[in-house]
Amino acid sequence: MGRIVTQVRLTNFTDPSKTLAISALVDTGSAYITLPNAWRESLGDIEQLGEVELELADQTVKKGIVCGPVRVRIGEFRPIVGEVLFRCRGARMKEIPITFFDRRHGKSKFSSRAMWDNIVMALRLRLKSLFRPRRYFPPAPPVSE
Repeated sequence: MGRIVTQVRLTNFTDPSKTLAISALVDTGSAYITLPNAWRESLGDIEQLGEVELELADQTVKKGIVCGPVRVRIGEFRPIVGEVLFRCRGARMKEIPITFFDRRHGKSKFSSRAMWDNIVMALRLRLKSLFRPRRYFPPAPPVSE
């Protein structure tokens, strides 16, 4: 899969002069845009909406502060309004790779019929894509300060 990093611009919704532009690691499984608590003052006076308990990958529980609203622009996509989670002291972010191993014991529940259905579907999708006109999506330019 790889590591996906993109440019993100966060703006205080009530005070647009307070902006934070960062390169962010994309995590499709996260529930919030999560930032270090030290960056909170960069966005000025944003409303604290509440505290939440966060269960980290190592099963420890930490507290975080949800603030908002903030205007979020990811790359060159249309901006949205959302919330930001500022993690409290003691919570560190770390990328943990997931390694998948081949089955060593037992029998797969994936039948040969399901396997052939998937192979046929992949071939059909590939053939369709060969005869469909291509659309070009230019890469997003970096967000300037």
